[in-house]
Amino acid sequence: MNWGAICIVAGVLLVPMLCPVLGQITVEYNIQVAADGSASWLITQSGTDIVVSPDNLTQFQNSVNALVQAVGDVTNRQMSVRGISMTSTISGSYGIVQYKFLWVNFSMIEGSKIRVGDVFNVADMFLRLQGDGEVVLNYPDTYELETVSPAPFSQDDSLQTMTWLGTKNLVGES
Repeated sequence: MNWGAICIVAGVLLVPMLCPVLGQITVEYNIQVAADGSASWLITQSGTDIVVSPDNLTQFQNSVNALVQAVGDVTNRQMSVRGISMTSTISGSYGIVQYKFLWVNFSMIEGSKIRVGDVFNVADMFLRLQGDGEVVLNYPDTYELETVSPAPFSQDDSLQTMTWLGTKNLVGES
């Protein structure tokens, strides 16, 4: 099959899926904030030449635990992480690796408000995980946005979703 011909015919929207750049790995962070202040994280790496080994999960667990401890120290809140897991799918040279975990006490609950953001004040927070990538943050449907800074690239109030194209736009990155 000639991938170059398919990319030209299929159009611009399909190019990233059908024609990955060799050696390029993309990262997406999907953070689902719950009404109790916890957040379910799904971090997806995809691209060519992804290396998966039994050490990946151990290294990731160590990174997440160290990050949550550092964030707890900065925010002066007791935090923990639960259920760290990893799944991977490799097809030829293209792979997808997903990491999941629950971050307990991720957000501050202040009366009827959830404040999300002080966790991002730790320098290089996302570099401690899987590096720069798109960040999609979902908030509970029983809440409405009051203020958001920095402004997301896109926002869908009906889906309670905000998206930033890179982690460098968020506070604390250097």
